[in-house]
Amino acid sequence: MKFKVSKTYQVITPESAEIGDHADQGFEYENNEFTLRELLKEIENGGFVENSGRWLSTVDPERDYQTGEETFYNLHIETSERNYERICKLAKVQ
Repeated sequence: MKFKVSKTYQVITPESAEIGDHADQGFEYENNEFTLRELLKEIENGGFVENSGRWLSTVDPERDYQTGEETFYNLHIETSERNYERICKLAKVQ
């Protein structure tokens, strides 16, 4: 079974945080196909956790200590609710 997955990012700078906005956002990749094994590895390697929506998010951003930028990532998985719950369980995301 293959899953279509998109990975998005949001960059927050000290200046954008002051106004409650992102400095930049977009796609790392869009609609890439992953096997279940590849998807579980991507979730584990990226440090993704389940959020209240139908996607996975990073809690700890990548930080650029020189500029103060923080980059957060999200994984959007196109699948049924049942498969999504199974993926989360197998990946042990919380």
